[in-house]
Amino acid sequence: MEFLENLAGQFTETVDEKLNKLKRKLKHLVSKEHDVKVKLEYAEQLSMKKPRKEVQNWLQEVERTKTEVQNLEARVEEMGVFDHLTLRNSTDRYTTEVNQLIQRGVFHGGLTLQV
Repeated sequence: MEFLENLAGQFTETVDEKLNKLKRKLKHLVSKEHDVKVKLEYAEQLSMKKPRKEVQNWLQEVERTKTEVQNLEARVEEMGVFDHLTLRNSTDRYTTEVNQLIQRGVFHGGLTLQV
């Protein structure tokens, strides 16, 4: 039994480490989201411009991902040691998704369109 507890402890640490990594990446994504929103507000106030559809979609995906990661965090905190094992894949999936959103957050065509 002690062997299983040690093994589960190793996996729990791994899940916790992965979750911490995910939280750091999400923090970076949230900073990028904030910067994009500030630039959009400035551009909209300065001239007759509206956000590109690509930017609107990205902002919606960021919001959805933030909610899903918060839900994942809550599940990790509520579950027992053996349940953590099932959350490893979810943590990896959200880390990949956050990384992709960070990369897609570079809008070479600009943030806005002329109205």
